[in-house]
Amino acid sequence: MLEAIKKTIKKYSMLPHGATVLAGVSGGPDSTALLAALSMLSKEFELKLRVVHINYHLRGAESDGDQKFVENLCRRFRVPFEAVQADFSRGKKSGSIQDAARNFRYMVFSVKASEAKAACVAVAHNRDDQVETMLMRFLRGSGTVGLAGIPPFRELSRGVRLIRPLIDVRRTDIDQFLAEKKLKARQDSSNKKELYLRNKIRLKLLPLVKREYNRGFDEAAIRLLHILNEENSFLAEAAGKAFNRLKVLAEGCCSFSCSKLNFLHPALLKRVLRAGIEQVKGDLTGLEFRHFEKLSEMLSLVRGKTDLPGNVAAQVHSGRLYLRLKNGAKQGLVPLAFPGITRTGKFKIKAASGKTPSVFKGPSHAFLDLKKVNLPLCVRSRRPADRFTPLGMKGKKKIQDFFVDLKLPDFERDSVPVVVDSSGKVVWVAGYRIDDTVKITRNTEEVIHLVLLKS
Repeated sequence: MLEAIKKTIKKYSMLPHGATVLAGVSGGPDSTALLAALSMLSKEFELKLRVVHINYHLRGAESDGDQKFVENLCRRFRVPFEAVQADFSRGKKSGSIQDAARNFRYMVFSVKASEAKAACVAVAHNRDDQVETMLMRFLRGSGTVGLAGIPPFRELSRGVRLIRPLIDVRRTDIDQFLAEKKLKARQDSSNKKELYLRNKIRLKLLPLVKREYNRGFDEAAIRLLHILNEENSFLAEAAGKAFNRLKVLAEGCCSFSCSKLNFLHPALLKRVLRAGIEQVKGDLTGLEFRHFEKLSEMLSLVRGKTDLPGNVAAQVHSGRLYLRLKNGAKQGLVPLAFPGITRTGKFKIKAASGKTPSVFKGPSHAFLDLKKVNLPLCVRSRRPADRFTPLGMKGKKKIQDFFVDLKLPDFERDSVPVVVDSSGKVVWVAGYRIDDTVKITRNTEEVIHLVLLKS
C-alpha cells in the first residue's frame, strides 16, 4: 500500500519536500492508515507532520474514546496532536448534521493549517469512497462534473491544498495494511446504520449490484471515473477560455453578452454560467440543473429576472445577462470630507478646492460652484423622491427616469453615489451628471472638485 500511496503522491505532486502537513484523523481505519503511512514516508519526503482531531460529541463516550485513541496513536508515532471540540449532538436532521459537520471540519482544517503554516491538509478518502460518491451523485441526478467523483486534491484556502493520498487505494488494501502493521482502529457504530444515503449504498446497493449484475462493478466504475475526469478536464479548459473571453466583472456582479453566450455549445454554456455564479457567490452550493436550464432560456428574452440559491439574482437587460449579489447595494447618508476622501460602498469620493478646468475630464470628475451649494456635502444612495436638473437640460428629472434613459440596469442603480448638499439638493449623480444649477460659469470664484474613485 505504501508504494501505491507514493505513486499517487508523485503523480499529483501532492507533497512538496520539507512541507508541514496537517492530517485530519478521526481514528477510523482509513485515517489511521493515513497517519501511519505519512509517518512512515515522512523521512523520505522530509515532512513535518501534525494531526488535528475533531470531536463532534455525536456518540457520547464513543466520541471521547475516538479522541483518546487518536491522541495515543500520535504519541506512538511522535506526531503533534490537537483536538478540536464541537457539539453537534443537538442536531435534528441527520442530513443537516452531516452537512454542518463537513463544513465545520473543512473550516477547522483551514484555520489550523494557517496557524501551523502547513502547505497541505491530508484526508483519508479512498477508492471505495470514489465509487460510493459517484453512485450517490448519480442517484441525485448530478452532471458529469459531479459524477467524476472526489478530486485527488483541491485548494482548501489560499496557499493550502487539501490532498487525498489514499484516493487510489482500496479499502481491502487498507485493512490488510493495518493488519500487517498490527494497528487497530476505531469503528464508528453509525457506519452500520442506514440513516445516511452513503451507508445505504455501501451496505445494500453495492452488494446487490455486485451479486446480481456485475462482480467487477468497482473496476468498471473506476474506469468511468477516469474517462469522466479526462473529458471534464478538456471541457473545463475550453470553458475557462470562453469565460475569460466573455465575462465582464464589476463589484459583486458578472455579466455576459446574451448573443455571444447563445453561440456556445450547451455543454460549454452551462460551465461558463457555473463559472459566472461561482465568481459572484464563491461557490455553487444549492445550484441544480433546473437553474441552468432557466438561465439558458432567459438568454433569448428581451428582459427577464430570476433568483438563484445563495443570494444571487440573474437578470437579462439590454442584451446582457447579469449575475449579481442581491443585497448590500444601498448606502446610508455619509458626510463628505472636504477636503479629503470619503468611502461610500464600492467607491471613494475625493473632494478638494479646485480651479476652473481648461478641458472636460470625464464623468468621474465634477466641478461645482462653491457659492451655489450649501455645505456640508453628503453622499448616499438614491431615494424615491430624488430629482435634479441634469447638466445642459431645463427642468427637473427624476433620478429613476434619468437611469432609465441611460439604460442602467436597475440592480446597479442603488450603488451609484448621489452627492447632496445640506439642504438635501442633489448636486451630483456621481459618475454621470452634475445638477445644472451648480455648474461653474465665468462668474465662478471658488470651485469644488469632486473625483469618483473605485474603492
